[in-house]
Amino acid sequence: MTSSLLRSLIRETLLLEEIYGAQAVVYHGTKADPQVLISALLDDTFDAGSVGTSAFGKGLYAVYDLNSSYTGEGGYGKNIIALKVNLNEYLIFEPDIALKVYKAPLSIIEQAQKIGIEKSLVEKLTRFIEEMSAIPKWQRGLVLTKKVSELLKGRVKGIVYTDITKSKCVLVYDPTTAVPIAWKTLGDKSWNRVDRESIKPALLRSATGNWAEDKYEFDPVRKLKKLAKLPVNQRVVKGDLNLAGTSITSLLAGMRVDGDLNLSHSSITFLPADLQVSGRIYGFSGDTSKVPQHLKDKIE
Repeated sequence: MTSSLLRSLIRETLLLEEIYGAQAVVYHGTKADPQVLISALLDDTFDAGSVGTSAFGKGLYAVYDLNSSYTGEGGYGKNIIALKVNLNEYLIFEPDIALKVYKAPLSIIEQAQKIGIEKSLVEKLTRFIEEMSAIPKWQRGLVLTKKVSELLKGRVKGIVYTDITKSKCVLVYDPTTAVPIAWKTLGDKSWNRVDRESIKPALLRSATGNWAEDKYEFDPVRKLKKLAKLPVNQRVVKGDLNLAGTSITSLLAGMRVDGDLNLSHSSITFLPADLQVSGRIYGFSGDTSKVPQHLKDKIE
């Protein structure tokens, strides 16, 4: 597919902006088979845990400008996938993009409030921002992005930020917001267009937020309340569980977390013997000598 045809496809997908809100076309570099990744995104089976971790946690990393980025140089793999992303309910560190998405020059705090982040976390976020004045300006953006991504992952669908190379980036936490529209191998002049009919369900899902509610439950308190009603052997969290900054003081009996468990800035200081965590455990502040042996090596 030629560059002009790709531009045409981008214009088609961006027409949804008039109806559903801000859309962006970004580019993801990968070493994986592009067809496998594209199929996973279209089928809503993509698992960010399978592609490892990076600067701001597990997710789908992409850049706005392919040509002037590490991604465009093949730094993350020779295969490039063009994605249409719905940026509603993203936390956006770039003022011009925030204005486009939220139709007002909202600050990070105002965005968090608009998205519906609980008051206690907004207060923590406010303190983080106030502390940034003591950090050199050139470091400030990335330090804040790191702290915010740790605190709010699972509460927001993604973040938009500028990386250390000054490239504008999108980190997708909720893969239903990203729809693959084309792909190519670096060095190729033309793009391979993803079949128009096959992307329609994913495009509608992304644009309207029409997905399975239980699968994308962002509020951990609600999630644990639902799990508490289940038999002990059925208390399974599919993916990461982010309890950072919550008022939760204990974990459920028999709980299994299939991803990472984030306890940063929480009051949880005890890990039950029957707790199972497939990934890593972040921010645990209790006595590690009392942690079950099968969990000790998972604590960061």
